[in-house]
Amino acid sequence: MSDGKSNPPRPAIWFLQHACPGDNEALTGDLIEEFHKRARFDEGQTRGWFWRQVLIACFVGVAGEMRRHWPAFCYAIAGWILPVSFAWTAFMRTAVLHWYRLWIGVAWWAPIVDFPEVLFALSALPVLAVALGINRAFRWSSLFRAGAINLALLTFAHNVPLMFPSLTRLVEVNPRLYHQDLIIPVVFQMLAYFFAFLVPAWFGCAAPRHNR
Repeated sequence: MSDGKSNPPRPAIWFLQHACPGDNEALTGDLIEEFHKRARFDEGQTRGWFWRQVLIACFVGVAGEMRRHWPAFCYAIAGWILPVSFAWTAFMRTAVLHWYRLWIGVAWWAPIVDFPEVLFALSALPVLAVALGINRAFRWSSLFRAGAINLALLTFAHNVPLMFPSLTRLVEVNPRLYHQDLIIPVVFQMLAYFFAFLVPAWFGCAAPRHNR
């Protein structure tokens, strides 16, 4: 029996220890021990079996993290769905944003409220507040941190075409109008937008270490 086939696949071990949520040291040892037992009888199937167990463990770990951090996922889902659910009409673009500029009168505010994602992010914060309240973990500081990180990420994402023009292309709308569009596939853009809400809520609402 060759050394390569008699040992568990190293990428699977690395994935279990570094990419799967939770402390999986004990699980890794148990799987390696079971792998060697199986390798004595069915060498051809053990590597596939090991990978299946790793993927199952990863799925269970992710499900556990989602259960523990469900307010963050609620916030991310709300922030991801709101831009699709509510029509960003011409009235909102003109009248509402004009009202913001008229009453706030701060020049630096205009670039932030000039794109709808920011207002949708602010409108999703009540969802996070309610979820944290149900989870008995509501703190104003957590809500503020999550909102601030979220706005920073969305503002950065909105300015990506200006900072990285190589990631964009001009799309002709009509002979007189061109639209600057990202060359990144839409699926990845949607995932990035989802994580732009999930990550701020995850880290913004994390309890301080001295409170754990």
